Amino acid sequence: MKWLYIILLTLILVSCSHNPVNGFKELTVYLQPYNNFTTQEASILQADIQNCFDTLVPEISVKVHLLEVDTLPKKYINTARHRYRADSIIRNQHPQSGYILGLTHSDISTTAHGINDYGVLGLSTCPGHSAVVSDYRVSNKSLFYKVGVHELLHCFGLKHCPNNDRNCYICDANKKPQLEKQIYICNTCKQKLLHYYGGLSIPKVY
Repeated sequence: MKWLYIILLTLILVSCSHNPVNGFKELTVYLQPYNNFTTQEASILQADIQNCFDTLVPEISVKVHLLEVDTLPKKYINTARHRYRADSIIRNQHPQSGYILGLTHSDISTTAHGINDYGVLGLSTCPGHSAVVSDYRVSNKSLFYKVGVHELLHCFGLKHCPNNDRNCYICDANKKPQLEKQIYICNTCKQKLLHYYGGLSIPKVY
């Protein structure tokens, strides 16, 4: 009986060591700085995004890693206003695993609100594995990490906050971003996220 107890205890410990805490999936995020977005700047953003997820959704293990600086191809530029096409960037980012978030100081745009070259703070696949953000339109650079968190939450499967809670990180900006108001993930959105990654249902990946 003693040996049987030891064997069972060993199996339980081994099983627990290979499963995420509380049964939740571990999400891996890679930050990809482009052009003149320096490694030092990206490192600060990495720490801010990591701390944000650790604080907002401690139930889920989100690990943020930093890649070396890369160059955006000139063919992604819309020559009308010399903006990089955000959709071209996210379409051509292919992480080997997990999620990738492109970082740029350059202005980016996409087709939205009936405008072919609409300037945006960020764009992502929802759900998916690729997103890009730009601080070109962010006046308070210390809040730029919130743009990254917003787009990553889209990648994780969350659409804009159904409650239109202006304090929720995933609230629709409605053409007027108010980053200073974003201080939490509302309970409705958080419960959706925990449902997606709690071993019950995983969002479809494009």
